[in-house]
Amino acid sequence: MVKFKEWDDFSIKGWELATSNPDSTRWLLKWNSRRGEFKVKVTSKIQTYTYTLSNFEAEFNKVKQFSLTMTRLLSHAEESKKTKKKQRSRQ
Repeated sequence: MVKFKEWDDFSIKGWELATSNPDSTRWLLKWNSRRGEFKVKVTSKIQTYTYTLSNFEAEFNKVKQFSLTMTRLLSHAEESKKTKKKQRSRQ
């Protein structure tokens, strides 16, 4: 598991992981109320990246944009996979 201290480094690595291996990549947002921590985690079968937000209110827009991009990347990969399956079954 790789823990990042810089958001830009984390987001780039997370997007690279999602693009290179979309079938096994997943991401999650986790709130720990006891510690007051908000974590963003991107993981696949091979690698895990985490980032802990120091100030959620200040970094909310970054997390929101990251979430939207990850959703687009992973859902596009899933749609492509379904389309290829349909094309194979028609042949």
